[in-house]
Amino acid sequence: MRAWNLFKLGAALVISGSVLFSQGAVATGVYAGVSIGTSRVQEETPSGERYDGYGGASAGLFGGFSFGETFALEAGLRNYGNFVVDSGATRVETDLHAFTAGPVLRLPLSHDVRLSGRLDFIDWRIEQSVDGYEEREETGSTMGIALGFEADIGDGFGLRAGVDIFGFETEDRFRHNVTNFSIGALVTF
Repeated sequence: MRAWNLFKLGAALVISGSVLFSQGAVATGVYAGVSIGTSRVQEETPSGERYDGYGGASAGLFGGFSFGETFALEAGLRNYGNFVVDSGATRVETDLHAFTAGPVLRLPLSHDVRLSGRLDFIDWRIEQSVDGYEEREETGSTMGIALGFEADIGDGFGLRAGVDIFGFETEDRFRHNVTNFSIGALVTF
């Protein structure tokens, strides 16, 4: 249900962005970048109990193609960190990685600063250990959104800051809601 709501929000952003794209200046090009940040996960059990887990540092690589000032397509790889959720009775460590891809909409605030929104298709992979023993791997797909700021600080060089939000459910019916805050640098070719 949450993925469907995120999809509807993203579809609205894409449709409204197409209007902005038709009025924007043509600034096409390939870009690539790196980002670092921190993640938080809220784990919800099938019975409705909630536990917060905090990851260490997250890191990512991304690249895309801008079709003008207001629209781009982007893909990336991100390690969201190693989360530890401790319920008192059980300690679960989760390492989360993902491939992301989707459209990016940008709203120029000035010549050098933009708001950005991205609707992501997310292909995730987790590696878990329970109480240091039981190890397992699982993969899946979901939708997510990213919101942020971008600023040009030199010819072909920029900075970005933002938040990624998504959720997924594992085979054991545990729900994981992930929030990642990051900053990054990008180069336009």
